[in-house]
Formats: sequence, structure tokens, C-alpha cells
Amino acid sequence: SSDLSFISSDKKINGFIQVWQIGKSLSQFIEESEKSSVAAIEFKSYTKKEVIVNDNKGFLIQYERPNVKGKVYKGYEVFLENDGNIYRASFFTEGKNWRKYYIIIYNRIIQSFKIK
Repeated sequence: SSDLSFISSDKKINGFIQVWQIGKSLSQFIEESEKSSVAAIEFKSYTKKEVIVNDNKGFLIQYERPNVKGKVYKGYEVFLENDGNIYRASFFTEGKNWRKYYIIIYNRIIQSFKIK
């Protein structure tokens, strides 16, 4: 797997982009992740929907949850599948710093992905 981390200049947004070869379908991976994390993490909110980004099917997952220090974070993650690889783009923002327009920025970044 490869990993690219980033943080915004104002330090309010951080995240990463990863490519995985895990030998299972994205649906199976997401289902297993949900089963293990729901028990371990108390989500304040959690939504999942199917998406297509440049002909690649995947899932968009949005959630809110406390970290170990009790600060609430919003997560915005897209998982895409292509040729047996899973591509993950994750954005995290502390709840108090969240702005609705971040979704527009995140989606622009995600829609710019070209998987070759």
C-alpha cells in the first residue's frame, strides 16, 4: 500500500490518500470495517452512500466521532475500487472548525482523481 498525507496551511484539515491491494471486494471490506468499528467506536453520526468517480464505483462515508481526547471530529472519506485495488481519500476536521463548504472542496479534489 502507498500513502500520501496532507494538512491544510491553517491546520484545520488533515487527511491522507492511500492505495491498497487487499484481495477482497470494496463492499466486503466496508462491511467488515463497519462491523469491527461500530463496536469499537462510538459514532455521533454515520452515513454511507454509493458514488461513482470517473467511472470508478465506490462509497462515500461521512461521520462524526470523538477522538481519544474527547474532541469531536468529522470524517469525510471516499473509497473507490479499480482493478483489484482500493483507493481511499480521507479528510478530517475538528467539529468546531467544520464549514459546510469543505464538502465542495473535498468533492472537487475527489472528482479530480484519475486512476490509471
